[in-house]
Amino acid sequence: MKISQKTNIIIWIISILLLISPAFLDSLSGENIEIVWIIQLIPIYLISFYFSYLSVGFIGFLSVIIHLCFEIIEYVEQSSFQFYDSQMLIGLTIIKAVYTIGKINQMRNTEKKQFELEKLNKTLAEKSQKLQHMAFYDELTGLPNRYMLNEHLHNALVQCRDKKQQLAVLFLDLDKFKSINDALGHGVGDLLLQQVSERLVSIIKNGGFAARHGGDEFIIVLENTNKEHVVKIINLILFRFIAPFVLNKKKYFITPSIGISMYPNDAENEETLIKYADRAMYAAKEHPSKNYSFYTFAREEAVNRRLQLQNDLRLASRNKELQVYYQPKVNLKTGEMIGVEALLRWKHPTFGFVSPMEFIPLAEESGLMIPIGKWVLKKACEQNRKWYDAGFPSISMAVNVSIQQFHDEQFIENVKEILLETELNPELLELEITESIMQNIKKELPIIKELKKLGVRISVDDFGTGYSSLSVLSQLPIDYLKIDQSFVKEALSNPSIRAVTKTIIQLGHNLKFDLIAEGVETEEQAHFLLSHGCQIGQGYLFSKPLPPNEIEKQLKIGCHPFR
Repeated sequence: MKISQKTNIIIWIISILLLISPAFLDSLSGENIEIVWIIQLIPIYLISFYFSYLSVGFIGFLSVIIHLCFEIIEYVEQSSFQFYDSQMLIGLTIIKAVYTIGKINQMRNTEKKQFELEKLNKTLAEKSQKLQHMAFYDELTGLPNRYMLNEHLHNALVQCRDKKQQLAVLFLDLDKFKSINDALGHGVGDLLLQQVSERLVSIIKNGGFAARHGGDEFIIVLENTNKEHVVKIINLILFRFIAPFVLNKKKYFITPSIGISMYPNDAENEETLIKYADRAMYAAKEHPSKNYSFYTFAREEAVNRRLQLQNDLRLASRNKELQVYYQPKVNLKTGEMIGVEALLRWKHPTFGFVSPMEFIPLAEESGLMIPIGKWVLKKACEQNRKWYDAGFPSISMAVNVSIQQFHDEQFIENVKEILLETELNPELLELEITESIMQNIKKELPIIKELKKLGVRISVDDFGTGYSSLSVLSQLPIDYLKIDQSFVKEALSNPSIRAVTKTIIQLGHNLKFDLIAEGVETEEQAHFLLSHGCQIGQGYLFSKPLPPNEIEKQLKIGCHPFR
């Protein structure tokens, strides 16, 4: 117990007086009353209450010394020492010693328990602080989480309402983050999120509030602002995203899509502001060249359509709304149809045919790509087998494989099972994978090798738009490179694109891959490709995607009129 210095002195004076008081009482009584020495236990208790156990030991020892000195003086004065006195001296000394030792042990145990209690309180305080931090901050990025965001946004709106100021909510989402997460693993995905968080914090500094909303979604709140200032901040964000992100010593270029809602023009409460910024972000994804979009009420119809499509897609297969169309692949030299590519189509009961560019991302977000992809693969193999049984020439069947489907643990078994069920020659099945799948060669190579063991062919779709390196390509046992239609479209009008297209064709020959050009729409494009060594073409010059019965008409012709 902490006491003042003055009180400290008073207690010690009282204790000393109590230690020597038995001697005075014994002398004044004129009789030898040894029992009065028991009073010396009082100062021992008093000292133990206010001071340390060392002080208690000292006062206990002092009590014994004082009692012994008095007995010695009494013996010298009386020249006699009674046996009763010696017994009382020894007995009282033992009592005081036991009492002192007991008090010391009691104090030490109390101090030990007090220390353990303080340690426990400190641990509990640290855990409480950690739990409080976890409750309001994202564990991965260290940014405020959704709960902290809601609290901050609520307070900010109150302040802006009082001061009649504008406020902006920026909803930021990373483009193709899922592809990187699936291809490189969640560890690399987490590293990317941490680096994105650092960039956002460095951009807004003291001029805004950044939080992680969940997944690859971030929200920035700008107070006392206007549209011009918001655009300035967004341009700064986009500029900082130009620099690549270094993940496991490799560089990756990531772009964000940003949606913006404004208080008070768009909404007046935090929930609606976030919802509208989210919707504006999806509008930005539809126009990736700009990367950002302000919310407008005109987009409500588009958002509602998206939500309806996302819900209806789950029942599309059961309701037989999904169809597989086939686009011919043609030998550019002979005009012969050598194969087809299976392309998924969705005929919605309300909206009619929905573009794959619209519903495929919805399927990926909803986790439907794996079952839909398996359905398309089986449907395409069954159709190819039907054509073969009907006596048509054997043609290859190309089927697109999504990243989710490729990384599914059952994918190889599914391919094997479908080939057995349909009795299709594996060499007539061509699986198209995108460059983004090949980011983790150690993970992807064994899968591709297992597929090759089944006898199927592998092609790299949209080649030239991803990040695959020559060293990666040289290790892959693939059969075809498909030149992306963006190169074919610009090859004749843009010298740079023409040079790149020639390089891709030459690269394919050097690596002993066959080349397939997508999006061939004019004879000039076909002649250019053929003259530089591309043997196979696919596009509207030859045919649009067709239902199975229309493909049969093409097969009966045997070759295409193009020469």
